[in-house]
Amino acid sequence: MEIREQALGCFVIRGTVKAQSPLHLGAEPRLGVVKGTKVYIPGSMLRGAVGLALARAVCVKPEYAKRHEECPSREDCDYFQLFQDEGNRASEVFFRNAYPRHEGCVGGGIYYPTPRTFFVCEDCGETRFNGFNPPKECPKCRGVLKPYEGYICSVCGHIARAPVNLARITRTAIDRRRYAAAMIRLPGEAEPFGTLHSRDVVAQGTCFGLEVVVGSKAEPCLKALTSTLEKALPDEGLGGGRSRGFGRVSVKISEVSRLDAGRFEDRASKLNSADFAIRLVSDALLEGLDLSGQTLVAAARRAYTWIFKEGAPRLPSVKLIDRRVGEGRFSGWRLKEDRRREVLPTVAAGSVFRYRSDGVEVFSKALAALEVLAVGGFKPMGLGQLRVKNMSGDSLEE
Repeated sequence: MEIREQALGCFVIRGTVKAQSPLHLGAEPRLGVVKGTKVYIPGSMLRGAVGLALARAVCVKPEYAKRHEECPSREDCDYFQLFQDEGNRASEVFFRNAYPRHEGCVGGGIYYPTPRTFFVCEDCGETRFNGFNPPKECPKCRGVLKPYEGYICSVCGHIARAPVNLARITRTAIDRRRYAAAMIRLPGEAEPFGTLHSRDVVAQGTCFGLEVVVGSKAEPCLKALTSTLEKALPDEGLGGGRSRGFGRVSVKISEVSRLDAGRFEDRASKLNSADFAIRLVSDALLEGLDLSGQTLVAAARRAYTWIFKEGAPRLPSVKLIDRRVGEGRFSGWRLKEDRRREVLPTVAAGSVFRYRSDGVEVFSKALAALEVLAVGGFKPMGLGQLRVKNMSGDSLEE
């Protein structure tokens, strides 16, 4: 593990999560008796597993396990500082969605959801267009350009409908009260019979890109956090079916780096904040299922303050010009209350918004900071990840 030069800003932990057994990653809509799976590891799943593992590792007063806020040792507890105390202050750790790595990519790219502005010719499959006004026909074969729903490699641009190998496993349903096969009896039938259930799983051997953003205030907790990721997370496991042999993973941290002000200034110099687009790479919890110019400015201002540790900057007014959006949903488990979270509507990953502004330098820095901090609610759980893209006419620059 490499620890790079430290300066003001925030930390980023990067690494790889590898499936050592099949993974069932969250409940997707059922297809009959089949439970679907996500093809990536949600940030909320990583956060929950790491939080549980860290609490077990560092807790010195187990009698306060369900009321950490009353623990006399809470001020020196890494778990309390990173997770339990977030209700009283802004979060300092953000678990991003772990998307699949593109194993065939020389540059080590990661598959992210394709933007809603991405079109591919359905006939020849060669013509691509990433913008708000696609051509009426393919210039090569005169075929029709259709929106492409799938994933695209962040380095080489390879596209795939499903970026991982999936398998379907069918087993006998178990009656946990009798410790035997579950049996049902239909009206008119003399004999009861057993039932089956199936679930889709991500294949063993699949690798995911791990990325965790940690605020500079949480620097003293970095060692405990990275150790938990590498050593305790494999013991905790991920996803459903862990009692049935699913969910085993290994974690390798490749670097812990600190992003200083110079990194954000360099990124800002490459952004055209006068005409740009925001591409969501994860679902975002936004009020009214929209990212208005006013909402974007407020989020960028908070990100700037969080990164540069300065007062709120004066940013220009921003106008929303166009959008291509989809709807998603977010749920999860409330660890404190031991119950499932209500299902909340979100703006889906891949949604794209186009804006125009006066394009001042400080706004470019704020947008660069926003790429790290994310936008909207539940950011510590992987929601609101985004990329800023310059516009070239009606197209998004690569």
